[in-house]
Amino acid sequence: MKVILWAVIALGAAFGVLYVVVRRAQRTLPPMVLPPGEAMPSAALQRLAWQSLVPIFLLTLAAAAVVAYHGVSVAWENDAVRLSAMGFLIAALAVFTYYISRVRIWIIRDDGTLDERDRAILADLAGVVIGYRRS
Repeated sequence: MKVILWAVIALGAAFGVLYVVVRRAQRTLPPMVLPPGEAMPSAALQRLAWQSLVPIFLLTLAAAAVVAYHGVSVAWENDAVRLSAMGFLIAALAVFTYYISRVRIWIIRDDGTLDERDRAILADLAGVVIGYRRS
């Protein structure tokens, strides 16, 4: 039990350090002044991210609900419960794969789908993962 506790503490500390490093590395841009009553439209990458994150969240929540309803020991021993939870998690992974593939296709096509805000976001991310290079 102590090993699990220390693993959770180590993961929490690692995520805390990662959060601080990422926040310090982010650029702060001056706020844009828009005319009254006008809002900044969301970029294509933002819309696709929300369209992907909501189903991923719901599918992961469904998998957690299956395990929580049946209990961890039953979920571990009963194949039907385990397979249903794994099905939800694999579906969430498929949605994430679709998101990454769609972004990669937009980068390769370079047909104007991604605007300068999207390109700035991709340039600040670990672009090696999805193949984006600063131009």
